[in-house]
Amino acid sequence: MIISASALLVDSDFISNKPAVRAVADNYKMYSGWGSGRELPTQKTVSTLLGMAFYDAVCENKILREDIIDLGAIICGEEVGRENEDQILIYAVGGMPIEDVAWGYECYQKAIENNIGTKLNLWDSLNSMR
Repeated sequence: MIISASALLVDSDFISNKPAVRAVADNYKMYSGWGSGRELPTQKTVSTLLGMAFYDAVCENKILREDIIDLGAIICGEEVGRENEDQILIYAVGGMPIEDVAWGYECYQKAIENNIGTKLNLWDSLNSMR
C-alpha cells in the first residue's frame, strides 16, 4: 500500500496498471474541482498531490473515474479495498483534516509510549479556556 499525504509524482501508466494497482482517494471531487479547466498535467501545474495524478489519468483517458475508489465507499462496505494480496493500493490524501487529527493522535500515543516529547500546559483549568 502506498499512502501519500503530501507531494508524490506518479506516472499515469503506473496508476492505470490494472488490476495490479488500485487507486483510492479521500475525496476525488476535490481534486477534480482543483483541476477543472486547468492546464494538464495538473499534477505539475496545480498541485503535486497524488490526487491530481488521478485526475490527470482520468483526463488522459488512461483510467475511468469509476476506477478511483473513494475511501468512504470502502469504509461503508460498498467497495472492497485490495482485491487480492498482490494488489497495490495507492491512496491519495489531500484534504481531509480529520485524517490529520487521527494521525496526530497516533503520533501522540507513540510519544507517550516511548516517553518522549514535551508536555505543554495550555491552561490551568477548563474555566480558563472560556
